[in-house]
Amino acid sequence: MKIIDRYIIRTFAVPWIYCLLAFTMVFIIQDLFSNMNDFVDYKVPFFTVVFFYLCLLPSLLVFIIPIALLMATLYSLYQLTHNNELTAMRASGLSLYRLVTPYVFIGLITTGILLVINETIAPRSAYYTTMFLKEKGQQEGELSPYIKGVNFRNVAENRLWEIEQFNSRSPTYEMRGLTLTQERPTGKNEYIIIAKRAEYLDGRWTLYQFSKQAFDEEGYQTVLFDEQGKQIRADEIRAWTEMPHLKETPSIFINDMKEPAFMSFFQLRNYLVHRPGVSSKTRAKIGTNMHMRLAMPFTCMVAIMLGIPFGTHTARKGAMLGITICITMFISYYIMMNLMKAMGHSEQVPVFLAAWLPNLSFIGVGVFLLYRMR
Repeated sequence: MKIIDRYIIRTFAVPWIYCLLAFTMVFIIQDLFSNMNDFVDYKVPFFTVVFFYLCLLPSLLVFIIPIALLMATLYSLYQLTHNNELTAMRASGLSLYRLVTPYVFIGLITTGILLVINETIAPRSAYYTTMFLKEKGQQEGELSPYIKGVNFRNVAENRLWEIEQFNSRSPTYEMRGLTLTQERPTGKNEYIIIAKRAEYLDGRWTLYQFSKQAFDEEGYQTVLFDEQGKQIRADEIRAWTEMPHLKETPSIFINDMKEPAFMSFFQLRNYLVHRPGVSSKTRAKIGTNMHMRLAMPFTCMVAIMLGIPFGTHTARKGAMLGITICITMFISYYIMMNLMKAMGHSEQVPVFLAAWLPNLSFIGVGVFLLYRMR
């Protein structure tokens, strides 16, 4: 890395860190005021509140980092232009496009970091913080670990799970009151298993206190025999059995119970893969959220591409005017993004276009303004 690049990055890094810390504090204080009464009512310990906001932070970074990048880009380029440093650099033979390359590089790096965070940590942190206050709001300050009435249909395997209670926190993901229906491709039942309890052990489901009823291809009940050739009645309760052929993992059931906002790109994609028969409206909503998981981090590139042309002109044509126009455009970007999201959910535009059109439009505006720079 050349000296000029290190100097530009250092000029950018200091205001960016200050902006990042400042906007983080603003978001946290705003949320703290909203939840303060709940924390006091539920007698949440101080360090638990600190841990709560540490968990909340990854889901906020997708909003905090882009606005911090925009403000830092405007400020650093204003300082370089105002102090005639940018003019001196250009007089030494460096083109303006070469001088703004470090900013583009920073935008790409932060976009990549946000892509990883938005796919891994952010959905989990958002889910935890949302469920945290719900748990504290229950009697005795705890939410029952059992989720009632979980139904899951695996269309690819023609299998229906009907679960009375599902423990998403147990290491074995215990189920109580399981009715498992295996259907044939024709839609007729192949067998029905009713189990008092089920656990996920060593990568396979184990059923306890269960009975099994089998059907032929015409849908009539057939006779079952055990390993010794003894006839088994349909209502006969057996102790336990392993079901290695059941490919559904606990994560599939957990993700099925989550809202799309708490799911990653791959979880949303798997949701659609396992449900080819969902309505077009549901598919549009899930598909839009899925593509926006990838599109949101590119807000960093929007911030950089808008900040560069306006930042280099603030000292010449007035700092406040350039900053005001730039921030107005950035707000317009968020307005367009939410508008396109709503249109994608309502099937007015294709899901890919709903997620990516704001990025493509405003990055295109930034490239055009950058091309016209002198």
